[in-house]
Amino acid sequence: MDIGTHLIFSEELLETCSLEKEYKIWGIAPDVVEKHHRWQHSFSKIGWIYNRFGEKHEPSKDKKAISLCVVSHLYLDMFNGVLPAFTFPPYFTMNVPVEEIKELVKDLNYLTYSTPEEFYEEERKVFEELKEGEACDYIYAMIISLADYTYLWRPNIKRRAIKYLEDFVGERIEIKKDLVEEMRELTEKYKNLIKKWCERI
Repeated sequence: MDIGTHLIFSEELLETCSLEKEYKIWGIAPDVVEKHHRWQHSFSKIGWIYNRFGEKHEPSKDKKAISLCVVSHLYLDMFNGVLPAFTFPPYFTMNVPVEEIKELVKDLNYLTYSTPEEFYEEERKVFEELKEGEACDYIYAMIISLADYTYLWRPNIKRRAIKYLEDFVGERIEIKKDLVEEMRELTEKYKNLIKKWCERI
């Protein structure tokens, strides 16, 4: 997705989780840390991203907030392209929505280079429906949503993703509130929003 969308979503997540909104800059880190490459869009790269992006960008102390924003980037990017979020082939995230992928991606690529303000307003309304929760709750729920759209057989990919994040944060990711179904509902709402806008282009 485009930079504006990543910033809006990460800011909304940070606010929902009662974290500093200034960390939203980390919502674009996988795209701008170095020359954009899809292999940077992986849970295994979070330490690498932190070491390079954190040198030039503040704030950079709260690793849980950073993890939330980087994971939100991966979550959003599954809507417009194949994503190696779980690192190991063939565990690539599939395009969402999956119907007429080529035409949809072509339209989305056009949209992301000239995103209308009305689109941002409509997606804000979708993101504002997020319920109060903690960073770990949303990190876990977004990992599950990404796994839902990863093929074919998926042995332990969720656990691996969580382990990369736990190693980065330096503590266990403890789930206090199950937000998986909420994220699945958000995926459907956002998918429908994108499809609606693709029809306008």
